[in-house]
Amino acid sequence: MSEYYHILSLYQQHRRYERKLFLFSLVLLVVTSLFVFGDFVRMNPFFIYLIAMGITFYYASRIRVEGKNYQHLKTFLRKYDPEILNHELLVFFIDYQLTNYFADEFGELLKRLKDDDLTNDEKAFENLETMITEIKKYYEYLSIDHQHEEEVELSLQWYKESIEKRKQDLL
Repeated sequence: MSEYYHILSLYQQHRRYERKLFLFSLVLLVVTSLFVFGDFVRMNPFFIYLIAMGITFYYASRIRVEGKNYQHLKTFLRKYDPEILNHELLVFFIDYQLTNYFADEFGELLKRLKDDDLTNDEKAFENLETMITEIKKYYEYLSIDHQHEEEVELSLQWYKESIEKRKQDLL
């Protein structure tokens, strides 16, 4: 259950991501504008703003919580099961599990599937569909309040074993 709560806290960070980035960019823009207006250094303002944008891009990549294939996952889910997209926490949970437990396989499957035609590789489509179905079932199981801690531990053990089995099947 602690993994579920950890993912919930990461999801809250994900929801605050855009607001943090907007505020950081705004503050940096104001500071940069004051620096240019004050004319402290005789330099082309374009380069000063370019440096500020570089700092913003670095900050955006550092505070990013979702995986690097998050947008590709959303594209796949739009074709596979559009109803999942209405439940943002579930999409974030799927992304977290795929990124942390199926990282290599997930990246390879996405390479085999092209954005414009996601059904061009049936085997890859079926493998990704199976992984997402397992993760969705795991999410549904965790989101239900359980009274016995042993059941949760057994479930986590089952889930870890299914991850290992899935990795072996993909090889």
